[in-house]
Amino acid sequence: MSKERECAKSLRAIVGKEPFQTYVAKVVSVEGAKCTVLRVFDEMEIKEVRLNCSTTENEGVVIVPKKDSHVLITSIDGLYWFVSQYSAIDKITVDAESKIIFNGGENEGLVKIKELTKKLNFIEKDINNLKNALSGWRPVAQDGGAALKTALSTSAWIGNQLHITEQSEMEDTKITH
Repeated sequence: MSKERECAKSLRAIVGKEPFQTYVAKVVSVEGAKCTVLRVFDEMEIKEVRLNCSTTENEGVVIVPKKDSHVLITSIDGLYWFVSQYSAIDKITVDAESKIIFNGGENEGLVKIKELTKKLNFIEKDINNLKNALSGWRPVAQDGGAALKTALSTSAWIGNQLHITEQSEMEDTKITH
């Protein structure tokens, strides 16, 4: 425990508890789910200011302030502090058990971009293969379509029915927006 905290703890034992205190502070650095700040009014450096309820990174909601931005810090018990408001945010991490809903969730789930990209790449390759197969085909009068049938028979699509995409394949229902 720092000397300032030991002194504050001793004073509280003599004087008694004091109400919550909130100060404007400038973010000096961020270390996981804690940060170091410099109080604006007296330039006192306060370390290990909590960014979430626990001090574990990526547990619950962790709002990470931008370095050199201003925050409001509030005393938990006169010894420990947490960030209660932010002027600028670098990132937010959310670790939720069941569901995250943004803006009412009526747009349904977020797109699983890896799965969507894989599906689109498959379709694009097949279209390119078909284009290549048909590139040499020229209509010939009175051939009854034999040249087209030959070109199509070398296509990846012939004999391979394209799979109809289901929304559930591309949607992460844990997060709706």
